[in-house]
Amino acid sequence: MKNPVVLHIDTEQGFRGGQQQALYLHREMIARGIASYFAVPKDSLLYKRIDPAHVVPYRYRCEFDILSGLKLARFARKHQINILHAHSGHALTIGIWTKLFHPSCKLIASRRVDFRIHGRWKYRSADKIVCISREIQRVMLSCNIEPERLTVIHSGVDLDRFASSKARRDYLPEPLRDKKIIGIVAALAGHKDYPNLLGAARNILDRNPDVVFVSLGDGPERDKVHALAQEEPLKSRFLFLGHRDDVGPILKSFDIFVMSSRKEGLGTSIIDAMAQGLPIVATDAGGIPEMIRDRENGILVRRQDSAALAEGLQYMLDHPDFSQKMAQKALEEAPLFSMQKMAEGNIELYREILR
Repeated sequence: MKNPVVLHIDTEQGFRGGQQQALYLHREMIARGIASYFAVPKDSLLYKRIDPAHVVPYRYRCEFDILSGLKLARFARKHQINILHAHSGHALTIGIWTKLFHPSCKLIASRRVDFRIHGRWKYRSADKIVCISREIQRVMLSCNIEPERLTVIHSGVDLDRFASSKARRDYLPEPLRDKKIIGIVAALAGHKDYPNLLGAARNILDRNPDVVFVSLGDGPERDKVHALAQEEPLKSRFLFLGHRDDVGPILKSFDIFVMSSRKEGLGTSIIDAMAQGLPIVATDAGGIPEMIRDRENGILVRRQDSAALAEGLQYMLDHPDFSQKMAQKALEEAPLFSMQKMAEGNIELYREILR
C-alpha cells in the first residue's frame, strides 16, 4: 500500500474555523511523519501559519483558475502527491483543475456547512467527501450525492489550547464583574441567529438583574446585530467584544455557554466549551445534536425559538446542581472531538482510498 502524500488546498484570505481544522490536520500529519503540503494564497492569514518548507503559495484569482491548477499539478508531480484534499467548495474547483493535469491523484473534498450545495458536478468529481457531521451527510444525500462518496469525520479541537489560561473578568466594566456571565463565541453571521439570542437575552435580563451576556466574534452582520441591541436592558448588559486573541481567559470566565444557531455544520466553539467544563445551552441546528444531548450533557432547544432558548438558560440558572452535572458530563465527552481523533479519521481515509 502506498503511503499518503497529501497536498491540502485552501482559497480563503481569512482565518476561520475551516482553516483552523485544516491546519490542525496538516500539523498532526507532520507530527506523525506523514508527508503533507499546503497550497494557499500567499496573502492569506493561513499562509503565515504554515512552515515554509511545507507551503505552496499560489495566486488565487477565481474558481475557474486553470493556471493555478497547472501550477499545483507541476508541484504534485514533482513531490509525488497522491492525494489532493480540498478544504472548501472553491478549493474543490482548484483541485479539479489540478487533477486534470495530474490524474493519478485521488481528490477529497471537505464539506463543513449544512447548506444545500450548488454545482453538484463539483462534488461528484471528488473521490470522497468528508462531512464534518451526520447532518451534513444527510443534506448531501438530499442533493443526490451518492452515499458511497460520503464519509463522516467530526471536526476536532486542541483540548489543551486554553490549559494555561486563567479566567479573568477585567474585560467587563467594573460594575458588571460580579454578575453571572452567559457567553457565546460565534461570528456575527446570519446562520448564528443572533436575533434569536437577543430575544432570549432580553427575557433573561428582565428576570435576572445579576446576569450579563458576552459575545466574542465579528462578522458581516455586525451593524445589523448591534442595532438590534440598542435598547435596555440589552444596551448595557449585552456586551459585544468582537474578535479577540485572548479567547481562553474570557471563555473560562463564562458561567454558561450558549449557541443560538439556525444552521451549523458542527460548531467547534461548543467543543471548546465542553473542554472547559461549562454548562451548555444550544439549539438543535445542524450537527449540534451530535455533541449535545438534551438533559444528558447540556440543554438542547428548538432552533429559531427565543422563548425556548430563554427557558433553557433560565433552567440552568435556577438549578446549579443540574448545571454542574451537565458541565461535568460534557467535559468527560470532549475527547471524542479532539484534533487527534479528527486527524486519525482523515489519515485512515487517505490510506483506505489508496488501497
